[in-house]
Amino acid sequence: MKQSFLWVVLFVAGVCVPTQALGQDPTPAPPPQPAAQDGAGQTSDPVQQPSTTDAAPTEAAPPVNGAASAPGVIEETDVEEEVEPPKRIWRGSYMWWDQSLSAYSLAPGGQLTYNPTYAWNFRIVPRFYLRDDIFIAIRQDIDVEWTQSDSATYARQPFLSDSQISFVKTKIIDYEGFTLSSGPRLVLPLSIVSRANDVYFGIGGLVSANYHTDAIAKGFNLSFDTIYTHLFAGSNVTSTHVDYPCASPDARIQSQTCSQVGGPSTTSDTLFFGPTASISPITDLSVSLSFYWVLRRGRQLADATVQTIGGPITLEDGSATHWRNSTFFYASVSYQIFPWLTTALNFWSFTPELNPNGSLRNPFFNYDSQISFTNTIVLDQLYDTLFGGLDEGAEGGTHRPSSRGGAF
Repeated sequence: MKQSFLWVVLFVAGVCVPTQALGQDPTPAPPPQPAAQDGAGQTSDPVQQPSTTDAAPTEAAPPVNGAASAPGVIEETDVEEEVEPPKRIWRGSYMWWDQSLSAYSLAPGGQLTYNPTYAWNFRIVPRFYLRDDIFIAIRQDIDVEWTQSDSATYARQPFLSDSQISFVKTKIIDYEGFTLSSGPRLVLPLSIVSRANDVYFGIGGLVSANYHTDAIAKGFNLSFDTIYTHLFAGSNVTSTHVDYPCASPDARIQSQTCSQVGGPSTTSDTLFFGPTASISPITDLSVSLSFYWVLRRGRQLADATVQTIGGPITLEDGSATHWRNSTFFYASVSYQIFPWLTTALNFWSFTPELNPNGSLRNPFFNYDSQISFTNTIVLDQLYDTLFGGLDEGAEGGTHRPSSRGGAF
C-alpha cells in the first residue's frame, strides 16, 4: 500500500492547472456601414462587392475614357464590400503535457511481478494555413518514463517519436454538419526504433469524416478517422547501432559480434482506423469515447541457413501473414478552463489484440491500461490572451484535441 500511495502522490504532484485567467482585451466592434446611395441595392455575394473605403460616399467614379454608364447600372463605388475578419495563419496550433500512470500501479497484487509505470508525454502540433480550407500540420512527441523503464538504456531517458507532417484539405464535403477532410502524410524517422529498423521515411494518407450538431445537449460530435502509412526501410530485421558479443551456433566459431536483435521482422504497413464520439452536456465540458484498430503488417523473411554441430540447418519464415493487430480504447472527460487551456482526465489502453495463448484480450482493461491527466494549450489563443487579439473580430484557433489517436 505504501508503494501505491507513493505513485498516487507522484501522479497528483505533477498536475499544474492555472487558477486565474489572464486579462484579454475585448474585440472592437466593426465600424458602421454607410447607407447605399440613390436607391442602389447591395448584392448578397461578398465576392462581387468591391471596397469603397477610399471613395467619396456621394460621388460615383468618373467613366473611363469618356464612356457613360448604362442606365440602371450600379457603379462599383456605390457597393460596400463585406470584408472578412483577418485570421491567423497558425490558428489551431497546440501543445500538450500528458501524465500517465499504469492502472496496475495502484494494484500491486494484480501482477505476478509488480511493475509500476509513470511517464510524461509532450506533444507540439503547429498548424499553418495556406488558405481557409488547406493547412499543414507538423506533429512531434517526446516521452519520458520516471519509473524504472523496461526498454530504456538510461534512467529517465527521453524518447523522440517519428515526426509526422500532414497536408490536409478540409471541407471536401461540407453539408448540414457533415464534413470530410483528407490529405497525404509524410513520416520522418526520428525515433530510436525507426533508426534501429533502418527506416528511410514513410508516406501515407488520412481521411477524416466528421458530423456535428448542436441539437443534442450543448453539442454532439461523431467522427471516423482512417490513417495509412507505408515505411520504406533498408532492413527487414531490427539492428543495434553498435555490435555486441554473441554466441554462434557454429561450434567452429569461438566468439563473434552481432548487430541483429531478436524478435519479429520490421513493420512495413500500418492501418489505423476507428470512431470517436463526444458530447457536451454543459458548456465547456466534453465527454468522449474512441476505439481504434491498429493493423500492422511485418516484412517477410528470407530463408536462412546456419551451421551447427550436426550440420547446416535452414530456418524458414515462420509467419503466414505477418499481421500484428492491436486495439486502442480511449475515454476522456475534458473541461475548457480558458479559451487557451483545456484539461482532461483520461483512461486508455493500447494493447495487442491477442493474449500470448491466442485468446482474445479484453481491449478495455488489461495490463497495458493507463490513467492519464492532460493539459492542452491552444497557442494562438494563449498569444491573444497575453498580447491582445487581432483587430476587427479576428478569428483564432478553437482546436481541442479529444483523443490521443485523432487524425490531426
